[in-house]
Amino acid sequence: MRSLILLLIVCTVLLGSATARAQQQPPLPADLAAGAAKATAELHSQANKGEASAQWNLGFMYAKGQGVAKNDAEAAKWFRKAADQGFAAAQFNLGMLYMNGQGVTKNEAEGYKWLLLASRQGNPDAKAQLVQLEPKLTPAQQADGQRQADAFKPTKRH
Repeated sequence: MRSLILLLIVCTVLLGSATARAQQQPPLPADLAAGAAKATAELHSQANKGEASAQWNLGFMYAKGQGVAKNDAEAAKWFRKAADQGFAAAQFNLGMLYMNGQGVTKNEAEGYKWLLLASRQGNPDAKAQLVQLEPKLTPAQQADGQRQADAFKPTKRH
């Protein structure tokens, strides 16, 4: 699985940089594009089987538009699947989507919940974000997010 993810990342970076230079250079060779498509399909397969790291990777790809069309709602879908399993990086990403209203309806209490959960697992980005965020939230939003985080139980992978 790690080699597949590494291959996908390499292909995604190449596709992303090629897209940025599309008017300056010829398109990618067919074999590289086919390899990226195959790696993306395999990543989708693993994500659909419940693999949290594959779900997070797909969420990241959709959030950045790397190897797939940028789609914040699709990013949120995949981040949520991984976040529900307790995957800290996905919890951070999902929290930020809720805080900014990207791909989901803006909801600071929900965003706070996901950032708290990621922070509790030691995610440094979540910890830094909470320091900036907490003074901006009402006590009710903080209490709601805290209550939701305390009640959270990760799902088991199927």
